[in-house]
Amino acid sequence: HPLASLADTDSVPCRSCRRACYTGSVPGIPRLGIPTLNMNDGPQGFRDPANKGTTTCWPSGLTVAATWDVDAATAWGRDIGAEFRMKGANVALGPGLNVARFPRGGRNFEYISGEEPVLGAAMAAAAVHGIQGSGIIANAKHFVFNNQEYDRGDLNL
Repeated sequence: HPLASLADTDSVPCRSCRRACYTGSVPGIPRLGIPTLNMNDGPQGFRDPANKGTTTCWPSGLTVAATWDVDAATAWGRDIGAEFRMKGANVALGPGLNVARFPRGGRNFEYISGEEPVLGAAMAAAAVHGIQGSGIIANAKHFVFNNQEYDRGDLNL
């Protein structure tokens, strides 16, 4: 098993991310067959502020959820995953899963669950299936309690 072969010097770089053109990058360990992880945000597609105008403007997660169409969510995830792959990333930091708790939440548009958890479960699974079908790791995020921006770093829910 590759993890049993890790020396302390191998595991130290894996504990933190380095930034490049990605949101974060964790170095791989080639001798163990562990690839570098190039992660990028995320829920709305590939973020590349250094190269404006080079990424696709995808419909928001909430827009996809509003279709109630799992095939559309799968296609959305597949196409986002294909763009990540084309740009060299192998981890998509998304989709966003949070259930909208505050109607005025500034990030509600990101979440593929909207305010309906049963719908969210079906749509999130479809989006993850689409992303991973493109050979990209889908890192679903914001499961719960990331639904207000004000004082979010100090709240203890």
